[in-house]
Amino acid sequence: MLGDGIADRWPRLFHMAEAQSWPSIQRYGLLSTQALWDFYEVRQPQRDDLLARKRPQSVQINYLEHGTAGP
Repeated sequence: MLGDGIADRWPRLFHMAEAQSWPSIQRYGLLSTQALWDFYEVRQPQRDDLLARKRPQSVQINYLEHGTAGP
């Protein structure tokens, strides 16, 4: 499997995130892009576009219940 031995070789993993996202990460956990889109109920066609391409800049998404994710 691709991930076998990664934790042994690199026991510390760092992730970059916007400073203002820390409260959300503490509350909901560190979500993958796809899990974040699910959580914020991002719909088509924006969803496929955001998941299918490299995003050179952060994208802000909003959801009344969860607030804002992104810059």
